[in-house]
Amino acid sequence: MGKPWHVRASQFMSAHMWVVDSLFLAAPLVLITILLQAYEPGLRGVLQIVFLVAMSASLVIRRSLPLVTGWIVVATGFLYALTFAFPHPALVTVPITVHAVTAYAPRRWGKIFLGIGIVAAFIFAASNFMYFYVSGARLSDVTAGELLFLVLAALVFPMVTVALAWTLGDIHWRKRDDAQRIAERNALLERERANEIRLASDAERMRIAREMHDIIAHSMSVIITQADGGRYAAKTSPQAAVTSLETIAETGREALGNLRGMLGVLREHGTGTQTTPMPGVNDLGTLVDNVRAAGLEVTVRTAPDLPALAPAAQLAVYRIVQEALTNTMKHGGPDARAVVTVEPGEQGVVARIVSTGRAESSSAPGAGAGIQGMKERAHIHGGSLSAEATDTGFLVELTLPEDGS
Repeated sequence: MGKPWHVRASQFMSAHMWVVDSLFLAAPLVLITILLQAYEPGLRGVLQIVFLVAMSASLVIRRSLPLVTGWIVVATGFLYALTFAFPHPALVTVPITVHAVTAYAPRRWGKIFLGIGIVAAFIFAASNFMYFYVSGARLSDVTAGELLFLVLAALVFPMVTVALAWTLGDIHWRKRDDAQRIAERNALLERERANEIRLASDAERMRIAREMHDIIAHSMSVIITQADGGRYAAKTSPQAAVTSLETIAETGREALGNLRGMLGVLREHGTGTQTTPMPGVNDLGTLVDNVRAAGLEVTVRTAPDLPALAPAAQLAVYRIVQEALTNTMKHGGPDARAVVTVEPGEQGVVARIVSTGRAESSSAPGAGAGIQGMKERAHIHGGSLSAEATDTGFLVELTLPEDGS
């Protein structure tokens, strides 16, 4: 069902204000000018009508081209005054034009046309007195009350009308300026909000990428190590091969569970999906057991009186230890060993991973990306991480402030 006719008409008028000005300002004033003709006969009267019609018709563009309307009114009004004609009702275009220029033109033009309007009021008064004089009347025959009325009607009222038109136009300009400022501020806030959303999305993608890197890299390293060991052990010790397969299966299930827990939080809330909590410092024992099952000898020492860490900071400790042990399995060689120590530090928690053993070549594809990722994790939580080679292996030391702040 379409909109009612009066609603469509209102919307059309709002979008085409020149139609409103044509119907309710320009057309009535032109009609008044034609019906209420000037008092001068001959060519002078024709010129007066032409000037008044042009002055009135210019109001059609008073909103879209206010300065054009203003200068047309100034020019035609000046020419009309030169004919020494009696003031005409169509001269109401003067205050209307002052209002239009003040409301829709640049601000400085409003004051300029206010001055022009005041001058026009004086000319209006002079025209009245001139007509009064030409008509043969004498001031001695005019009473004080009549003279006062003439002054008020011919001078004070036009000046007050022009000033009022300028005031209303200035108020309108201020409202338009405030609305424009609000619109610009809202647009700026919207752009800032979009940028914040984009940055948050980028940060979330990087976090997910780091998580997936840690989970998949560690799990695949364990699986590959166990698969290689199980393949050789199957010839001489079937039970060892079974153990390797069990470790592969357990590692795969754990990796799958971690991935589900990580990706589950991205789903919409209220779907009823249960997600497993992210691992923390207390889960280092399970991590070390899996690494031992993969063939790397690891010792873990966790102090019982660790400062409190936020869950995200505990996850960072877990992932950094996991990444360091994964690198040891990949690059440490067959005789590699590792010692993990988590204890209180001067400003929070200190985690050290000391590995021994070194492979003949550690230039595996992507070497260095894991260390950079560990440093980024530490930096996110306000901590620091150092990773450097030692005479016997490699040292990774993580420091995180208390409460993950």
